[in-house]
Amino acid sequence: YELSTKTCASIHLVATLIIVSQLLNYLRLKTLVALKRADLSTAEML
Repeated sequence: YELSTKTCASIHLVATLIIVSQLLNYLRLKTLVALKRADLSTAEML
């Protein structure tokens, strides 16, 4: 019983870590896209 609880906890932890890393990658991508767009609009203004 104790072992299965630990296993469930570790699986949960791993799943959480994967979700968090996916979210961070997504945010980084969005930031890069936003920066590129900002650069383009700045270049057009100049």
